Amino acid sequence: MDAATQQRVRVAHHRGRLTDPRGLAVAAQLLIAVQAVLDLAYAVTTRTGGPLLFPLARLQMPAYLAAGVVFLIWFWRCQRNAREIAPERLGFTPGGAVLVWFVPVLCLWQPRRATLDLVRVGGGAGTRLVNAWWTAWLAHLLGFPVLTVVYALAGYRDSGTPWLALPDTVAAILAVQLIGRITAAQRTLLAAR
Repeated sequence: MDAATQQRVRVAHHRGRLTDPRGLAVAAQLLIAVQAVLDLAYAVTTRTGGPLLFPLARLQMPAYLAAGVVFLIWFWRCQRNAREIAPERLGFTPGGAVLVWFVPVLCLWQPRRATLDLVRVGGGAGTRLVNAWWTAWLAHLLGFPVLTVVYALAGYRDSGTPWLALPDTVAAILAVQLIGRITAAQRTLLAAR
């Protein structure tokens, strides 16, 4: 860390503008893991049938929303810390970094850029992890409409749900790792005051 960054960390810490993201990181990681397990269980249950199908279906959306909300709060907090530590390395404001997740078309690549900004502020290690996570996330996000059309054109009655659980599970595993890596890098910067 260069002298200017160290000085910004000291000033931001003194003014109370830096917040340890660890608590939110752990909550986001747990919720993402729960959501991924529910998706996998639902995918298996759609193939085998059984009494768990409808309870799992009812739990999926609340779990997905809870994981998404906590992840975005963690993401915003990390962006806010990064803005205080190294504003020259960021392409988004903290609010803008969260907003791009909701803008149609932009949501296909801008959140990845905002995440890469966080990785750069933390020391740069993790670009491959971001790219792998983003690829799995896009496969999850775009997989349902694509697979639905392919299955419909092929005349299958099955929705392909088990195949959709695979990119979701991979994205969840990579997201948990990415959250841990970004949080650890920020905690290291925060401790270097």
